[in-house]
Amino acid sequence: SLSSSTVLHDGQIGRFEEFLKSAIMEKSDGLNEEDIKRLVLNYGSEYTEVLKYLHSRDQESGSAINSTTLLEAEVLHGIHNEMAMKLTDIIFRRTDLGTAGHPGSKAIRICADTMGTELGWNTTRTEKELNEVNSTFNFKK
Repeated sequence: SLSSSTVLHDGQIGRFEEFLKSAIMEKSDGLNEEDIKRLVLNYGSEYTEVLKYLHSRDQESGSAINSTTLLEAEVLHGIHNEMAMKLTDIIFRRTDLGTAGHPGSKAIRICADTMGTELGWNTTRTEKELNEVNSTFNFKK
């Protein structure tokens, strides 16, 4: 298998614990320690790429950084940097949202609305994407 010798994209971290401590100490963008740790675990050395979308959302809305704006930034990163085209791409493959089961209707709705706005989805398309994610979880509204 080539996977044992293939370099992972964004995984160029020599000493992970040191890298993580450094990222946490920087207090990037007012994020809390848990958020920074999650970003580093999910995006590796490129976690700051997600923060670029955080800045653009924050500047557009004038709102404070919170879990919603961070999630929106992750969705935008997934669309623009990882070619996510469907809500299932974001929930199951570009973020860790679907890893431990259904993340809740609010989180999925935030992702769907962010994708819908960014990709020009109409209401019908957004609802179709939501239904597809929920049916994957066997989740009933």
